[in-house]
Amino acid sequence: MDKISIIVPIYNVEKYLEKCVSSIINQTYKNIEIILVDDGSTDHCSRICDDFQKKDKRIIVVHKKNGGLSDARNAGLQIATGELIGFVDGDDYIKKDMYEKMYKCMKNTNVDIVECKCINVRNEKEEIINESSKTYLYDAQTALKLMMSSGKKIQKPRLSVWSKLFKKEIIDGLKFPVGKVHEDIVFEAKAFLNAKKICILDNCLYCYNIREGSIMNSGFSKKDLDKLILMQERTELLKKRKLNELAESSEINYYETVLRYYYLASINKAIGIKGQLEELLKKNKHRIINLKLSETRRIEFKMFYFAPQIYIIWNNIKYRMRGACK
Repeated sequence: MDKISIIVPIYNVEKYLEKCVSSIINQTYKNIEIILVDDGSTDHCSRICDDFQKKDKRIIVVHKKNGGLSDARNAGLQIATGELIGFVDGDDYIKKDMYEKMYKCMKNTNVDIVECKCINVRNEKEEIINESSKTYLYDAQTALKLMMSSGKKIQKPRLSVWSKLFKKEIIDGLKFPVGKVHEDIVFEAKAFLNAKKICILDNCLYCYNIREGSIMNSGFSKKDLDKLILMQERTELLKKRKLNELAESSEINYYETVLRYYYLASINKAIGIKGQLEELLKKNKHRIINLKLSETRRIEFKMFYFAPQIYIIWNNIKYRMRGACK
């Protein structure tokens, strides 16, 4: 059986850490290496990590100066010895058979990446979500295109490394961009381009703790604009590879995100950022309208261009109907 290296970046999550690490230790798949990367925590995470290491020889603890999520993941990747790589954030937890099911799927389907579904956890309560025994197989480029699309599909890959199990060979040498949020964007694009096939399990195996509340009252700052920079990097990567259809999908995803951020900047009264995004959208109006947008997105862009206040009202209604979301 292949060894799975599970990398856990940790920073000031003492309230959640014991449940997180215990859920990994108690996996039904036993051939695992658990790499706990203490990213300069100032609470009791350092001690908790060391205590776990004393109890389980499969645990490796790295204490390092704070460098952010990407830097912590990179530190884990540097020392991982498994043939397969998984990621679990330090404030989340996983179902006990997560890696057993993902490993079996990888072996049965001969794919390079396996993904599972996620359960949102609010106030320690897991949301009810539908699941089945279905699996969805894609060539990796089709999966990447789906990931960049805005459609709501049960089989659509999500942009998150923690919902996936990777063959180490397809991410060997890849690094997360240090100092930026939304760090998965370029990393996953490169991983998918190195892969041949991926499988998505319709099983809810990863439990994601939501600590911020709804989109309607979440904060918004210039740091969130890192996502736009990384999306542009992804588009340029795809253009250099002469993957024009994928590059256009990435560009559409970029402008859809710019438009959504314009809305978030509006409701969070981030006037400076709102102005920057508005100028960007207006400057590229001709290019945006000529992209292969979905009908819904085309309507939303037209709302913005001809009646921006109607666009804001429309989104207020849309997000209230959806309820709190991550």
